[in-house]
Amino acid sequence: MINQLNLKLVKKLLLNKFLKNVENITIKKADGTLEFFDPSKLISSLQKSGATKELCDEVMKQIEKEIQDGMKTSYIYHRAFRILGEKSEPVASRYSLKRALSEMGPSGFPFELLISEILKEKGYKTETDLIMNGRCVEHEIDVLAKNEKDFIICEAKFHNTSGVKSDLKVALYVDARCKDLAKGNFDGKKPENLSPKYWLVTNTKFTKNAIIYGRCNGITMIGWGYPNEGNLQDLLEDLNLLPLTILTNLTNQEKRILFEQGIILCKSLLENNELLRKIGIKDIRIERILREVEGVLKTKRRP
Repeated sequence: MINQLNLKLVKKLLLNKFLKNVENITIKKADGTLEFFDPSKLISSLQKSGATKELCDEVMKQIEKEIQDGMKTSYIYHRAFRILGEKSEPVASRYSLKRALSEMGPSGFPFELLISEILKEKGYKTETDLIMNGRCVEHEIDVLAKNEKDFIICEAKFHNTSGVKSDLKVALYVDARCKDLAKGNFDGKKPENLSPKYWLVTNTKFTKNAIIYGRCNGITMIGWGYPNEGNLQDLLEDLNLLPLTILTNLTNQEKRILFEQGIILCKSLLENNELLRKIGIKDIRIERILREVEGVLKTKRRP
């Protein structure tokens, strides 16, 4: 098994191989801004998806041939995804995690269930889609979680587009709502010996000011790539709580039907595979779907 030191060495070797050939190339991000292409980010995302050195090398060679000034990051993603898909379906599926999260819409409720699953895996009892009285007004609570040590009110901010960030207005809204809830005593749901904790979780990124405000006011903020450790990607991959939207053998319509049945995780399909037949999927496709699920869950991220 490749350890973390060896992974860093592999990454360094790959960077030395490609860095000179792509330096000063600018690419366009999902939010429209330009930045210099950083091959280390692509290599890291490939490694985290479980790609071997050889597979990383193959993807990087192809990107090196095709990359041009002003190229969209979405194009780079799709090219890398296609190459991975031809070589290793499970690695390709894991690589698509960020996109898969944005496909959990159009409503944000499946994303709320996903956050609930994370908290359950960490030992919390959870409730979703609640109405709770503050001192002044009622509030919709996306996820409430508690155990013997913590009482958490969580706002799940879902975006259908990966380029949209959760900004300062979102952090201000969460902070104001938390203060009103505290004055309303949380409808008696909070144990007297616990102080409330507030979480803001998004499937995309936060703006700089949102992060500054959250830190200043004690809000735990979790998003794509934030914080450096324990971010949303880390939690989902380390806990193996992968949304079924990463699967390539399910249609979008089938994914929506499964969401309506409360099935949002890949691993839940293994536990409820009869449901696939009930929604009209033929046995031969069920076999392919379950093979993909097993492969995805067995594929290990490389730190």
